[in-house]
Amino acid sequence: MEIKIKNRHPIKNKEIKKIQEQIQKDFKNFSFKKEHLVETGKFDKTEIILVDGKPCFVRFDDRIVFTVRGLINFKPMEKRPSMGM
Repeated sequence: MEIKIKNRHPIKNKEIKKIQEQIQKDFKNFSFKKEHLVETGKFDKTEIILVDGKPCFVRFDDRIVFTVRGLINFKPMEKRPSMGM
């Protein structure tokens, strides 16, 4: 299934640094590589952040959250979800 992302465009380095700083509040070792193409767009009313054309982050209430694709690509180490048994 393919989703249509509206208003998709690359973002400037200044905005990339802001996004990176927000993510680093929870995941200290996180950073984008210079060769990554970081874009933003809208799906319905939700802002999606794409890295190299893949939806890796979603912005909810001024917080940036990993998508499943983002977790697979970036493998953050802190605050992993766990299931108790």
